[in-house]
Amino acid sequence: MKAQSLLSGMLLLVAVIAGVPTARAEVKSPWLSSDRTVDCTSFETIIRDLKIADMKSDEEKALAMYYFFRQRVFHNLNTTESRDVVKNLSCLGYTLCGSQATCMRALLGSIGIKTRIRSQPGHTYYDAFYNGKYHGFDTFANFYIYTRGKDRNVASFEELIADPTLISDAVKEGRACTNMCPCGDDPVSFLKTHIENDYKPLDMKYNPRNFMLRAGEEIVRSWWTDGKGIKGLYSSKYGPVPLHTCGSQDRKAEPFLFKYWEPYGIPGLGGKSMSYRHTTSGQINYAPDLTNPKFLEGMEATGIARASGGLAGKGELVIPVSSPYYISSGVLVLEVTCPGEGDAVTVSLATEKGKWGAAALTAREAGMKQYKARFDGSLSDNIRHQYWVKIAIDGKAVVNHIYLRTGFMHNAQALPNLMPGDNKLTFEVANPEALKETPVTLVYRYRDAPKWSEEKRIEKTITKSPFVFEAKLPDTGDKLPQMLDMTWTCGKLAWTPGGAAQDRVLADFSNPEAVKKWVTQKVIALSHDGKGMLMDAGKDANNAQVSMEVEENWANFKTLVLDFENLGAADQRLVFRARSDKDNKERTDIEIMASKGKSSARIPITALNKTKINAINKIYLLFIGVPETGSKIRVNKITLEEDRDL
Repeated sequence: MKAQSLLSGMLLLVAVIAGVPTARAEVKSPWLSSDRTVDCTSFETIIRDLKIADMKSDEEKALAMYYFFRQRVFHNLNTTESRDVVKNLSCLGYTLCGSQATCMRALLGSIGIKTRIRSQPGHTYYDAFYNGKYHGFDTFANFYIYTRGKDRNVASFEELIADPTLISDAVKEGRACTNMCPCGDDPVSFLKTHIENDYKPLDMKYNPRNFMLRAGEEIVRSWWTDGKGIKGLYSSKYGPVPLHTCGSQDRKAEPFLFKYWEPYGIPGLGGKSMSYRHTTSGQINYAPDLTNPKFLEGMEATGIARASGGLAGKGELVIPVSSPYYISSGVLVLEVTCPGEGDAVTVSLATEKGKWGAAALTAREAGMKQYKARFDGSLSDNIRHQYWVKIAIDGKAVVNHIYLRTGFMHNAQALPNLMPGDNKLTFEVANPEALKETPVTLVYRYRDAPKWSEEKRIEKTITKSPFVFEAKLPDTGDKLPQMLDMTWTCGKLAWTPGGAAQDRVLADFSNPEAVKKWVTQKVIALSHDGKGMLMDAGKDANNAQVSMEVEENWANFKTLVLDFENLGAADQRLVFRARSDKDNKERTDIEIMASKGKSSARIPITALNKTKINAINKIYLLFIGVPETGSKIRVNKITLEEDRDL
């Protein structure tokens, strides 16, 4: 999308908040911040929460910004908006080297540190100027080197070129940054000739707070991905969403950064054995009370009136949808009553205001029925923050209920995740008086460290702003909780479509009979220990396996969940394998790290990219690299979860 169109989209988004006609009782600019994390919504909040003013040296400030950015942004494709720092942090969480350096220019400039951008063929990084000289950094490759001597400081690229041993001996002499160049970049390449580029940061005045929640609407921000990408924002080679293409290399990362990524490893995503860093997903769900007298106030409606069962009258209703993040999908579910012939409800979509596409749905069956229209293809073909849905009623048809779900892509590393110990959280809105009429319900879902096995929930009803509350989590040190999602609901959703998802339990090993369906190689002793299927292996069981014949079509499922417990003395690598042929050519192997204690591995069905998922005929569990002490793994349950996207 061209910059002009993107700017227009942002102006539309701001206009919605400023008062473009919409349903009353909306809550404007809701936001949650924490005393334990950095609020990424502006340069001012970043500087405040990093406590830049308390730092004693410019080098300390430059490094604080370096690691703040490195934690939240990985390397993948450039986009037209990657050089808007706040938008990158909020919506993307990734970009390539030139845009990373440009974002760092903006961040350092906000605290008064001048930068220059340096390039060589194929790569770009930056110099920060303080204490009378330049100092060389690269967040993309994770590179900086200290000089020698008592007054050591980060070396400039000129100093590195003048004395190549500053690089070649950096690790040996303890002067290299922690985890230097983990993705395979050669530190010596920084000795090449540099040129200076005057790349400019973008500032489109973007702020993820600039949105509103209407009565009967909620926003759900997940720390996980729904696997739905946006055209042009990821490489099909590493699909289906943007991710750090070096995958499991993140295990080598600086411990003070990896602790933020470790809880979110997804095996097999994008063809990687493990993906720790990837864009994450969310939803805006809208289910207004159509019988509420205030629903039609300010709405773009002609000929539509409230009826005892919902909305009726020969006319049209236009529902605007706005998201602070990039929209990736959409689905509308209607419950409609058509009394007779000629009664109908038609749904159309516009990605530009007033430019309606062909009918996405026509409801005309006699009686009360549910209808569904998916907009995924139209909404994921470009970067956008807004779209419109038109509902046209003809004859005596009645729209009883509306449920509109909008999927979006965002960067959960910029959210206020809970931390071990005490957390003080503050929820604010721009119009506190609205909370008296439509309170906001806030829900956090997470799993405590270090095992991430039991789901926990924090729920608050918010009737004033600011609203301050505390959350106390176990003090687990460097092991952080595994966040699931954060939901803010304005009032309550008036309706949820029927037909709940039905999961499929492949194996429930609480029943001893389930173990009998599995076949083992003799080096793995297979038994039921009263709780689950126990796999007991000696050190000679490397690559040994247990397996079960199945006849399965997994096309309607989204995730395979493996619940297990490592009872051994050491961590163990497992492999889950799914096969769809007889000679093992159509098979996919997904590696799972089984830490000591209870664990749960969630494997996206899309990760089984070498297997025909509609014809699974055998599944396996294999032991890899069995430790000297042997291994004991108890498997409790294997479940297929259905796609819950309505």
